[in-house]
Amino acid sequence: LDLCAQNWLVGIAPTILEADRKLFRPEISPVLSVVRQTFFKHFCAGENLQESISALRNLRSLNMNTVLDFSVEDTLDSETAGRNTVQYLKTVELASKEDGLLFSCVKLTALTPPRILERMTSLLRAEHADLPSRLSWKRASPEFLLPASIPSESSSFSKLTAEEEHEVGRLFERLERICEACARIGKPLLIDAEYYSQQPAIDHIAAYFMKKYNAKEPVVYTTYQMYLKDSLDRLKLGMEEAKKHGYFLGSKLVRGAYIVSEGQRAKKLNIPSPCWDTIEQTHQNYDAGVSLVLENISRCGLVIASHNRASVKSAVEKMVSLGLPPDHPRVHFATLYGMADYLSLKLARTGFNAHKYVPFGPVQDVLPYLMRRMQENRDVLGGTQFERKLIKQELKRRVGLASVL
Repeated sequence: LDLCAQNWLVGIAPTILEADRKLFRPEISPVLSVVRQTFFKHFCAGENLQESISALRNLRSLNMNTVLDFSVEDTLDSETAGRNTVQYLKTVELASKEDGLLFSCVKLTALTPPRILERMTSLLRAEHADLPSRLSWKRASPEFLLPASIPSESSSFSKLTAEEEHEVGRLFERLERICEACARIGKPLLIDAEYYSQQPAIDHIAAYFMKKYNAKEPVVYTTYQMYLKDSLDRLKLGMEEAKKHGYFLGSKLVRGAYIVSEGQRAKKLNIPSPCWDTIEQTHQNYDAGVSLVLENISRCGLVIASHNRASVKSAVEKMVSLGLPPDHPRVHFATLYGMADYLSLKLARTGFNAHKYVPFGPVQDVLPYLMRRMQENRDVLGGTQFERKLIKQELKRRVGLASVL
């Protein structure tokens, strides 16, 4: 955590990693060797499913649940996406056997190349803006897009090629297999959010599968990044559509992990940033979203994914005011492995449904995830300073105790 707080290190890390990738194979990379023993060891549970099981069981001994996260992304081809699908299915299979694995999760950029989601997003936005388009690949889903979600650069239009349409079909097939497996064992699936240039495609897919699988209980969850200016209105739209079509809205609320990239992209395209201008606006928006879902929890599922003490406190107080028990079956709190442990432990000890998002995967494949964790610690959270203080206090206490003994 101290290293993550060093602006100079976080700033040059992408350059170092890119140079290392060009010069060395993963198995002989000196940089990956250092990363494996530092950032990877802190934020990830292992390079494969088997290595991750010990972390899962250790967390369970502390009364915490686990969301095992196969943290690969940016798939380059259909063959790799197929292998990733198999890995996700193995994670779901493990959830059927291990106590404390109450959710599975998936990144759609692991199931299809990101350019497919970007192409889908451009066309969905074009369709919503009444540009001439006929989207033969689009599924019959509830509404998911708002006029405010269509930036000015979305006006270009070109249909998907036959190959791209085929890949869209494969994406739906892959995710269908994962959703079906989760529904069969009765443990929900969390669909992670991505870049703003990909998110509407993900929202469309998530809405389609929520309508299909969430009639009796929330099985499929979508993710709302509350640092986005349109997120609260999209959350309200999601609730309205779920009510209209008679299904539960599965919602995971995060602040968001792409704020650096989103700002850079907006500046490059000379368009307004989709993110709130200040962290205070993001905090306010996040807390408003959590309160809204809690007030409608009879028809929703909610994962409060936050490392922010004030937001967690606000959510707990809201649950108390609504008369919701700490262990409400559709209200869950989640933090990332290696972050905000003091929050997770306190929630678990006081009876709330506390989860750790536990990433795993080959070091070279989870580097994008690790880079976002570094940036998030530096640029967004601001809360790790408090966590580092707690860790140092505990170390001093233990050293003092050892000297007495």
